[in-house]
Amino acid sequence: MKSIIGIVALFLMLTACNSGGGEEVKLLEDQVMAVHDEVMPKSEKLMDLKKALAEKVVADSTQKAAITELSMGLQAADDAMMDWMASYQIPDGDDITKETYLKTEKAKIEGVKTKINTSIENAEAFLKK
Repeated sequence: MKSIIGIVALFLMLTACNSGGGEEVKLLEDQVMAVHDEVMPKSEKLMDLKKALAEKVVADSTQKAAITELSMGLQAADDAMMDWMASYQIPDGDDITKETYLKTEKAKIEGVKTKINTSIENAEAFLKK
């Protein structure tokens, strides 16, 4: 948990240092960060679900393959968020360069959001059975 807080703090510092530019750049940056801020708190839920799945495999080894697949999906979603945060850095340059980068990053973080939400939904549905 401390490492997540550290990563988030670093991420916010980098974002603050790289912000600036025109209104479109600011709007895109805000949109990217809004998606990030929506799904970042779900990282803890991902880990809680992985733990619940691990406990379930101990109790019901007949479901091991399905549980392993769900657990891997949760880990992949968490890894996708961490990788995205580690690589996110608005480049220096003109507004067009920044806008192009932010449009790409918006698509990437929306993909991460989908991965996180889908993996959570799948794990929760399985655990409710």
